[in-house]
Amino acid sequence: MTTTIIAIDTTGLPDRIPGWGPRVVAIGVAQIEDGLIVGSAGTLVQQSAAHVFDERATPAFRVSGILPESVVKSPHDEEDVMRRLRSVPLGTVTGFNLPFLRDMLSLPPWDRLNLSWGSCVMAEAARVVHGGQRLNLNAALTWAAERGADLLPPKDATLRCHANAVRVAKLKLELDRCQR
Repeated sequence: MTTTIIAIDTTGLPDRIPGWGPRVVAIGVAQIEDGLIVGSAGTLVQQSAAHVFDERATPAFRVSGILPESVVKSPHDEEDVMRRLRSVPLGTVTGFNLPFLRDMLSLPPWDRLNLSWGSCVMAEAARVVHGGQRLNLNAALTWAAERGADLLPPKDATLRCHANAVRVAKLKLELDRCQR
């Protein structure tokens, strides 16, 4: 059975700024099969200059470290990225902050992917690590590192979301081991 971890970078948070519809500007994936990470990738997602250079997107770009110019010049638009995602069996899809991920990927055009959502890795980590109390990604990764888990991103990861997809996949594998 395949589990696909998705991590995204966006131009903001949904419903945070009145009248602003954030867009996905980068996506990272890591696939798990039989307890092993079997592949990962990341890409920028082309968006219009008008959107990425809008001042409301500035804080999100500061957080992600992505240059708005790189997003505008990306050869991969949303349709191309969705075509690439559809070309591989995704199985069950999850991520660290699943409510955010599901909110963003249920908006057009991403809603056409018809993803099969699994459980939230953040909620699973909160249950295992903190008795149900919410924790952030760094706290969850620290827990896994203290257990000896290898949390390094792949050497070819040039985007934060690609690195995070792999790190969350490794966290999920450690959580799975802990619960056996």
